[in-house]
Amino acid sequence: MPPRGFSAAGGTLQARFLPSNAEEANLLKAAGLSDPAKKHHVTDLVHGSVMFAATGVTTGDFLQGVRFFRGGATTNSVVMRSKTRTVRRIEATHRFDFKPEY
Repeated sequence: MPPRGFSAAGGTLQARFLPSNAEEANLLKAAGLSDPAKKHHVTDLVHGSVMFAATGVTTGDFLQGVRFFRGGATTNSVVMRSKTRTVRRIEATHRFDFKPEY
């Protein structure tokens, strides 16, 4: 079990990698993950002080997806820092008429 205090949100995760082709299998081996059947814990995959950020594209259990309105959109994001266990939730309003063109 991962040490308490590692996750900024107080949770954990487990993962198995399932490469879909030889190229993906080689990338896993190059990263030191040679056994795809092994169950990895969060401490196997991430070490030290970590920041994580995500923005919802479609609505799920943790974040709302992008919601469009006339002339813009609203997004929901989360930013987590493991060192201080800070979790920030951000709701942003994007006005398309004020965005620069690239």
